[in-house]
Amino acid sequence: MIKKLFAPLLILLIVSGCETLENFNYEPQAVIGVYRLSHGMDGKDLDLVIQRVTGKPIHVVKNPLLHSKHIEEVRIHFMEEKDHIKNYAIYMKLSRLGKRVWTQVSIGFRDEPLIFTIDGIFYKGFNTKRMLSFDEEEWVLLVDKVDESTALDLEKYSKQNFEHYDDM
Repeated sequence: MIKKLFAPLLILLIVSGCETLENFNYEPQAVIGVYRLSHGMDGKDLDLVIQRVTGKPIHVVKNPLLHSKHIEEVRIHFMEEKDHIKNYAIYMKLSRLGKRVWTQVSIGFRDEPLIFTIDGIFYKGFNTKRMLSFDEEEWVLLVDKVDESTALDLEKYSKQNFEHYDDM
């Protein structure tokens, strides 16, 4: 009896272990972060310096308000093409915790400039536009006017990033 159960259990253990190992070895890419600007009152230990593409630093509060661990999936929507550059809007589907976090961000930091980062590098500043009602909306606009290559990467890696951080 035990010998008959051993082989199927061993196979099940190996197969489920491979998924966990695969996710463990996954290196997150196109990781989203939303930060608030530091106004110098928070202290050096609470500040984080984020580099802009130009190399000029920007100071933000160390802990992100929102992170890829809160975003189950990203979808992109074409907006416009200007000077041969395609721009996309980034919509996010948030986890349950992410919905609570985003609601707090959209209320607590309304009209305050926020910083959108990808892989820890400044991408653009933005403001939350309005309070969100999640009973009515499943997809929430995060930012707009994102170049095509960046938008495609955010969409491509969002699920894997969420699963990676969700397992931690």
